[in-house]
Amino acid sequence: MGRKGVAKLSVLACAALLTACGGEATVDNTDPTATVTPLTRPSSGATGTATATQRSEAARPTQSVGRDMPGREISEAPASPYSEQEQAYLDGLKDKGVKVDGVEGPLIGAAIDVCGENGGGVVTNAIAGQLIEQNRTELTAADAAQLITEQAKKAYC
Repeated sequence: MGRKGVAKLSVLACAALLTACGGEATVDNTDPTATVTPLTRPSSGATGTATATQRSEAARPTQSVGRDMPGREISEAPASPYSEQEQAYLDGLKDKGVKVDGVEGPLIGAAIDVCGENGGGVVTNAIAGQLIEQNRTELTAADAAQLITEQAKKAYC
C-alpha cells in the first residue's frame, strides 16, 4: 500500500471515529435535555460604577515605573564577574580539559566546600558526576573529583 493509500485509510478512520463520538441530539434529531441557567446581573447603576472603579484601581501599578534610559557606549568589555581566586580555580579546571562554561557556580561551590568543614566529599563527587553526565570532561568520576579537590586547594585553601 502506497502513501496515498495510507493517507486515505487514515482519513476514513478519523471520520469514522468522529461520527462515533457524536451526542444523542445528532442521532435522534431531538433537542438535548440539558439546559443552561441564564446569568443574572445586578440592575443597580451604583453597583456597576463601584465595580468599574474597583477594576480601574486594581489595574493601576502600585509603584511608579522608572524611565527608560538610553544605552551608553563603553570603551572596553566589563571585567570578569569572578574574583582572582575563582578565576584561577576555573582556569585550572579548564587547563585540565573541563568545560566550565555555564556551571561556574556549582564548581565554585564545590571548591568552597573542599576548603570548608566538610572537606569536599559528597558535593565534590556529585559535581564530578555531573561533569561526566553533561559531557564536560573525559575524566573518570574519581579523577574529576580529585581534580576539583586539587584545584580548590590551590586556589582557596
